[in-house]
Amino acid sequence: MVEHRTAAWHWSRDCGDGIVDPRDPRLVAVASVRGRECLLHWACAAAFRALAEAWHAAHPGSPLLLVTSGWRPHRWASREQYEAHLIQRYGSVAVGRVWLAYRSAHETGLALDLGSPPPMRPDRRWVETQRQSNVYRWMMEHAPDRGLRNFSPECWHWEMPLSREVWEATGPEG
Repeated sequence: MVEHRTAAWHWSRDCGDGIVDPRDPRLVAVASVRGRECLLHWACAAAFRALAEAWHAAHPGSPLLLVTSGWRPHRWASREQYEAHLIQRYGSVAVGRVWLAYRSAHETGLALDLGSPPPMRPDRRWVETQRQSNVYRWMMEHAPDRGLRNFSPECWHWEMPLSREVWEATGPEG
């Protein structure tokens, strides 16, 4: 198991500016609901794969635990562009920040959004249904053992805090 920190960890401070090129050797592919692979930091990918195997073993015949989104590039040219988008989509910057970050842990490969099994999917209209689901309750019980923690407003969003040493390593051997 990868050693990680949970107290006082913040990816933007511990992982530099958080902008990781998709060709970065620390990013590895995992299967996704879209039929193509998503990229995750190798430590996050290893934790997710272990959880997916444990889910499948505990729930034979159930749909697989799959990612709908992993690494993605920074999407805002400026803070002003970001805030204008929040106002347009959510009505205010304060409300929008709950659902959409200026700098996202996804940019580091240390965040993933679950897309399966149902009802898990990145859709805020389904939050209450997702909170009652077997997969969410199972993830809340088992994901912390693998180093993943939930971002509470989004049932589908899981992040992996890491030490700087693990963040910088290109794999389990360094």
